[in-house]
Amino acid sequence: MTATGDQLGPLPKGDRADTLQQLSLKALHAAVPENLFQLRDERVDDKGVDGALEVKIDGGFTYCRGQFQLRSTDSAK
Repeated sequence: MTATGDQLGPLPKGDRADTLQQLSLKALHAAVPENLFQLRDERVDDKGVDGALEVKIDGGFTYCRGQFQLRSTDSAK
């Protein structure tokens, strides 16, 4: 059975901010070398922190972390 939006009831709508957030996360993951850093998503209880970046040495976790918040825009400025 294929359901349409009408059959499922009101669905949450995405906007440009949602798309920009996903693009920002993809760009960050692409820019950070996986062998040197572990990216940890911390948006569950978002209080201005989107994630943490943990330093790795020889594949081991150091627990040395910095927190980050992503911002995105369509503007070139």
